[in-house]
Formats: sequence, structure tokens, C-alpha cells
Amino acid sequence: MALQTEIQVSIGGEVIPFINSFSLKEDIGEHSSFKIAVRGDILETELNGTSLLENSKNFLGQDCIIQVDDHGRDLGYTSLQFKGIVTHINSEKGKDGAGVGDIINIHGMSSSIIIDDGPHMSSALDTPLSEAIQNVLGIYDQSKLNINITPENDDTLMYSVQNQESGFQYMQRLAATRGEYLLYARDTLYFGKPDLGDDVVLNYGYDLTDFSLGLQPESGKFKYYTHKYLSDEAVEASTASVSSQGQGHTVFASSVSENMFQNETQIPFYAYEDEQLQQRLDTAITLQKKIIEQKQVSITGKSSNTSVSLGKVIDIQNESGTFGRYRITKVDHTCDENGNYVNSFTAIPMDIDVYPLTDISTLSKSEIQIARVIDTNDPEGMSRIKVQYNWQIPMGGETPWLRMSTPYAGAEKGLHFIPETGEEVIIGYEGGNAERPFVMGALYNGSNKADAWQTETNDIKAIRSRSGHTVELNDTDGEETIKIYDNEGSIITFNTQEKSLVINATETIDIAAKNINIQAEENINIGAQQNVDIAAEADLSALAEGNVAIQSTGDTGVKSNGAIALEAMSDATVKGQKAIVEGLTTAEVNGTQTKVTGTAMTEVSAPIVKLN
Repeated sequence: MALQTEIQVSIGGEVIPFINSFSLKEDIGEHSSFKIAVRGDILETELNGTSLLENSKNFLGQDCIIQVDDHGRDLGYTSLQFKGIVTHINSEKGKDGAGVGDIINIHGMSSSIIIDDGPHMSSALDTPLSEAIQNVLGIYDQSKLNINITPENDDTLMYSVQNQESGFQYMQRLAATRGEYLLYARDTLYFGKPDLGDDVVLNYGYDLTDFSLGLQPESGKFKYYTHKYLSDEAVEASTASVSSQGQGHTVFASSVSENMFQNETQIPFYAYEDEQLQQRLDTAITLQKKIIEQKQVSITGKSSNTSVSLGKVIDIQNESGTFGRYRITKVDHTCDENGNYVNSFTAIPMDIDVYPLTDISTLSKSEIQIARVIDTNDPEGMSRIKVQYNWQIPMGGETPWLRMSTPYAGAEKGLHFIPETGEEVIIGYEGGNAERPFVMGALYNGSNKADAWQTETNDIKAIRSRSGHTVELNDTDGEETIKIYDNEGSIITFNTQEKSLVINATETIDIAAKNINIQAEENINIGAQQNVDIAAEADLSALAEGNVAIQSTGDTGVKSNGAIALEAMSDATVKGQKAIVEGLTTAEVNGTQTKVTGTAMTEVSAPIVKLN
């Protein structure tokens, strides 16, 4: 049975004296919407001719305040109160064309619509949940909207991205992934479980005319899994370790679910990583288990009590006792021109009072993006980098430390190429999650490019570091080379056409090893513009199967701290402009036949000369 009520409506401060009909739809986690139908002659001064919405069009964008009460019957009900904004107006012409019977429909939304203006980009790094939301809402005129941000768990968000979302859409996602209530009640947007006053008692058969209880078992066996790269270990959590929180019908539905759905499912958990990852995974699995159990029981009803509104807790009773306590998650209010009011609602049991739209696996999907490197000094030594997207520049935002994709990586091995600060990189996302970025590679651009290696036929491949150290592979037909060089001019060149290897150093080449072997199929040439020194701490040997020639333009000296032996298998000739053979004690010239000849004179001289 409908309740006889009185409805009061003001738009932009102007009171509407008569209402044909009114409806209000409230849904948890969404904007509320309303519709008010008013006779055209009440709002318009000119209805005939071609005049349409001349006065009422000014209601667009104005605040609309609505109140529905029990018309002074003192039933103990609180008034239905609502504040919204007019967003749409349309006129329905009457049949006679003179304006008689014209109806003007005024449509609107809850005031929360002002923060649902379109896509925005922002990020929060190591920021409490409540502060991250406040920062996002800071761009809006909050004088038009009361906002209450009191999350039950105001944990720090390591990295959160408002990814092409309005402020409201961002709050919707955070509410779902964090299990926090989001609802608009009266004139306030709540983030976090609201305190909306005492329970509303509904008496079945009196102000509760219809009442329906529904049970539907849901699959509740699943496991979250992820990989903690900081310690290189698998991390998982299972509902098998979570005890049921329900009572009554919830327990029964869960027991049926256990038999219906016997296989455990696996769900990837794309969460940021820190030392509390396992704890957060355990919390997530517990929360998601609760929401699944909660969904198994629901009630719907129809009431004439104006106290029923979104988020309120109702206690359904009859003369025998109570059917239990439930929280309203959806309610539709209607009132006709005679003031007859009724509402229909959906509610969830209070034995598991968690946000009914909780979905831990909700992701903000992102396409590949471009960013710029701002830091390469990874404190963990994991070759990670920090980057900044273009959209982060105005707010001074940045990412956390991101891993680099590389063809080869491992303990004390891998292909270690980290882009320089200021360079452009391309960013991908694990599981498509905008909050799990990684670096896919680096990019050239108009101000940072490799002009020196550009050819029409793509002949050159190269690696060059910041200081100019270069490995260059040239595939030009007939000019194939491999060059390794530094920024001072030292170079190693492999010339394919000449079949040569050339090593040039601007200063010194040092070769050190336990053993060094140098071998050539043909010749070995060693030359120096100054000195050539050959030294050995042990023996020094020079062997040739052909001739050995030692020649100098200056003096040639052969010296030994021990003996010197010169031996030839055939002739031995010692020749010079002046030849001196001297022994400090004795000197001997021996032979089977010994001949001393002088072409001019031969002189033998000594204090004692003995010839035999």
C-alpha cells in the first residue's frame, strides 16, 4: 500500500508548486538519477505557438533539492531527502496544440555527476588511499558536492594510476579493488562504509508489502597466484585456508556450493610488489571469498517507508520476530501527483557486510605508452629504471622502479643495456594492467637519432655507448667491415675484402698471458719508429730454417754475463774495418791449420814472443 506523502521540490532556489510525478533511482557504486514531471503551465508563461522550454530551460545545471515526508502523520519515518543537478529537460506537447496538457520532464543526476566529466590521467606513488582520492578530486568544485572519504583500510598505495578515467570512475575502481563502499546518499558521496544512522525497522504486512528472499550458490574455490620478482619466488593464496564468515542462509548456500563446484580455479593477481605482497594477497583472497558468499543471498522488497534509502540498514520484522538485518544496495522511489509514495529495494545480509561490488581482479587496462627515463640508479641493483609519462609532467609524477625487458638476463650474466636519462622508452603492461608497467625497449626520435649509420640499403648495424664506445658492423657490398673503436681513435678493424685484422691504439697495446703464441703462414713483421726491446727472465731463442740476419746502421753489441759461443757448420767470418779479438787474460786462435795473413804487413808483438 502506498503512503500518502507531501513532496517538495526546488530547482535553483525556485520552488515548484505542483508535481505530476517523481521518481528516484539509487544504486550502490553508481550515480543516482531522478525524473520530475511538471505541467507546462506551471513552468512556462507562453505555451501556444512555437514556444518551447523558454523558462524551464534555465533549470539546466541547477541544483535540485527534493524532500518527501509522511504529510504530518507522525509515523516515525525520516523524510526522503535528495540533492542533485538537473542534466536534461524535455517537453511533451499536449494534443490540442494550445499548450493544454503539455508536460515538462526534468531529468537529473546526483551531484556526484560533476566528478564524472571525462577521462583524466594522474598517478599516485607511495600515497595513502584517502590522499590519492583527495588529490584526484582537487580539480573539482567541491562546494557543489559533499564528499566523505573515510576508508576502513587507508593503506598506502605503492603505485596507482587514474588511467583515462573520470574522478568518479577512478573511485569506482578503487572501491572495487579495495573493498570499500562507494555510494551517494542524500547530498553526500561516501567512500568508505557510511554511518547513516539507526536501522530502519520494516514490518511485513504493514509498511513492507512485498518481501522476497533468494539463494544462489556461487563457485567459491579459487586461488590467487603471482610472482614476486624482488625475491624470485612464487606467491599464492587459496580460499581453502579462509573460513566462512556467513550465518544462516549464507552457510547453507556455501555448503551447497562446496558440492556443486568442486574444482579450484586459478586467477592471476596483478599487484604491485613489496615486502607485504603475501599479506596483501591473503587479505585479497579473504575479501573476495566474503563477497562470493554474500552474493549467494539477496532480498528484494516493496515498502512505503520513506526512511528506506541507499546504504541504510533495515531490520525486517513481523509479529513473530525478525527476518534479519540487511543493507540496502539499490532502491527505486516513486511518487504520483496525489502524493502516493512507494519504494522497491534490493538488499544484502549484514552477516557479511562488505562492499557488494568488490572485485579484486578489476584492472585498468592500458595500451602501450611512451615515456622518458628520469632515473637509472636502481638502489636494488636490478638494472631497473624510473620513467615519466608526458601526462605526469604537469604534476611532477613518476613511476616506481621498472624492470627492463632484455633478450638475456640472469645471475651475473645477461645483455646489460640500460637507456640513458632523458631517452624515450616504450612501456608495456603485465596482464595489460596500467599499474604494472615494464620497459619494452628504447626509441629514437627527431632530436635523438643515429644519423651516422643511415644508408639507403640499411647496411650498418651498430652499438654505441654514451661516451662513444662503438661496435659497428658494415654490410656494404664490397666494403664489409667490423669495427670496434673508442672516442679517442683506438680501433680494431676486421676487413672482409682485404682479409685483414688491424689493431690501432692511440697510445699503448699491452698483451699479457701465461703463454702467448704468434704464428703466420707467411711473414711476421715487427717494426718501431724508435726502439724494439725483447727480454726474457729465462732463455731467449731465435731459430730459423733459412738465414738469420742481424743488421744495424749503428753499433751492434752482443754481451753475456756468461760465455758466448758462435758456431757455424761451414765457414765463420768476422769482418770489420778494424777487427780486434781480445781476452782479458788469454786469447787463443786454434785450428788444425792456422793462418794469419796481412796484405801489407803482419805484426806480432809482445814482451815475450814465442813461435814454435
